[in-house]
Amino acid sequence: MAIVNEYKCMDCGLEITDDCRLFHHDEESGETVDYMLLMSTVNLGFKSRIRGSVSETYCRDCNRHLLVYTIREIIGEVENPCKTILEGVEKHRGNLLKELDKLNEIKRKAEYVIIEKDNHYEVTFPGLDGFFYSSYLLPHMGREEVINDALDDFHEQIDDKFDRLQARYDRLARAMIRVVDENGKIRDDGSEKVNCPECGREIDKHIKSNSKCPRCGSRMGLMKSMCCD
Repeated sequence: MAIVNEYKCMDCGLEITDDCRLFHHDEESGETVDYMLLMSTVNLGFKSRIRGSVSETYCRDCNRHLLVYTIREIIGEVENPCKTILEGVEKHRGNLLKELDKLNEIKRKAEYVIIEKDNHYEVTFPGLDGFFYSSYLLPHMGREEVINDALDDFHEQIDDKFDRLQARYDRLARAMIRVVDENGKIRDDGSEKVNCPECGREIDKHIKSNSKCPRCGSRMGLMKSMCCD
């Protein structure tokens, strides 16, 4: 289960999200993949040789968000693990963009296959794995009605998937990335600092409720907290 906390400075409007995000390096794809710890992701990266956590902060001199990838565990000998993780982040960002382009093309084509069964129709979409539409509970529907309903559901499904991927891509695209090696250290004490990879400014590694706003110096407030499972 992941706890997502959204913080905001009421003076300057800066927003920071703390979602207890983790990451692992996928040696097969070369990507550094970040994720929230949910029931569906509990075994993600189990075989990875490099794992860690991700925190979000902000550099006021660069006027950009900063994602800090903290290496917590390295299995075996890994040459220059920080470089490996950084290159993996860039590769993951590029692959997310490719996936977004692919989804746009699938949506544009909206290719489908419709088959008639005993007393109903089933519609599948080759471009969207695992998605199909069945009129089994609505046998009175005609062929064109089934197609129109199936296309509506198809666009809803693909839009939802696109929006989730877009949010992940935007988070990576807008932020600077800093990787720190703290192999073997279980957790931070909450007051740790990191240096901005662009300007070198020392900034808070973590933002919490009542933390000093990294942009204007006011105080950050907890705007929303929710549990995800």
